[in-house]
Amino acid sequence: MKPKTTASPSPSHRFAACLTLAACAAFAAAAAEAPSRDIPAAVKRLQDQLDEQTRRIDRLYRALGPRLEEMEERAAYIQKQRQEDKALALEQIAEVQDESLTAVGCVNPAAAEFAVITSHGSVRLFDAAGKPARDLHQPGQVISCLAFAPNGAALLTGTATGALLVWDLAKGTCRTVGDDVARKVDRVTWLGNNRVVWGGSVEYWKDGKAVNHDQPAGAVLDLATAQRRWTFRAFIRDDFHTLAGAHDGSRLAVLEIPGQPRGAFLLEGATGEVRHVCYDAAHGSGPLSAALSPDGSLLAVGYAPRDIILWNARTGERGTLLEGHQNWVVSLAFSTDSTRLISGAGDSTARLWDLKRGREIGRIRFEGSSTYVEGVGLSPRDDVAFAVASGVLIVARVDRAKP
Repeated sequence: MKPKTTASPSPSHRFAACLTLAACAAFAAAAAEAPSRDIPAAVKRLQDQLDEQTRRIDRLYRALGPRLEEMEERAAYIQKQRQEDKALALEQIAEVQDESLTAVGCVNPAAAEFAVITSHGSVRLFDAAGKPARDLHQPGQVISCLAFAPNGAALLTGTATGALLVWDLAKGTCRTVGDDVARKVDRVTWLGNNRVVWGGSVEYWKDGKAVNHDQPAGAVLDLATAQRRWTFRAFIRDDFHTLAGAHDGSRLAVLEIPGQPRGAFLLEGATGEVRHVCYDAAHGSGPLSAALSPDGSLLAVGYAPRDIILWNARTGERGTLLEGHQNWVVSLAFSTDSTRLISGAGDSTARLWDLKRGREIGRIRFEGSSTYVEGVGLSPRDDVAFAVASGVLIVARVDRAKP
């Protein structure tokens, strides 16, 4: 037989009961302290006080009563999040508190190091222990975005004045690929190791009307010659991962081509032709971030208000839905074997996902209720996770054997 259960009292009943018990306790305590000859007067005073307290309770309940259930649900949610945080917390290796760190960062796919742009316009590289390894700075340039080459040998950076710089990490040298490709370069990525991609923000809608729909938002260039191969239109932001290139150069993922459904688009790497439209009507508020798996099989798309969808990058078919974030998903990065994904969102968390099971298996929590985690990554051996928000870099250990 099932055990007999008793329905729990409603929040309003519990609230009223607590206040009544408190008033009765005060009444009894005061009566106990009064001399016996003054009992009638003491009872009268206490009755008056109790009446006044009752009126106050009524006023308080009228003010808070309608919100009690909402407050209790919020408290239950916070408690649930705390329990999940404790159960899923990745073991922290280091927490770097530095006001000069922006929230823009990415991981080297060939080395356990994480690059973060500073407010001074330089790039700071951190090792797997969270220690600064070196700074990259080009006089006269303010770096605004960055991306490692698939082989990890070079770092592509865009600047606030529209230049493209490529850093040879072994030699520590920098060369300019383009001096004035845009007013400002907001995102960069690679198509293989020999082509680079830049993107800049274009206003395609103004006052509800279409504008600039013929204007490209970015272009693909040959690394050796800086020759432009083709251009594309897309939604580009400097704070979200709105551009992703395949390691083999076969596809470029962009978001929200003007005049098309609010989805993610897989473009042919050689020509820029749209190969697949990844649109989900249930997430019509639009995608905010994208990442392509190293093996070329998966496209991860982060949405507003909170979900992630995995798409087949070869066919465009919709795959697994990953639910758990409580705010916009703005940064994504795959593990080297394409079996795990790390995501960052505006809910103060970076989350690690097991893609075979479609489940969250690890979490990094930042301070605040709506801190945006705009840079995430996993080390080549997938044993270290990096996550950066404005002013804070957290490095955590990932247990590959842990289910």
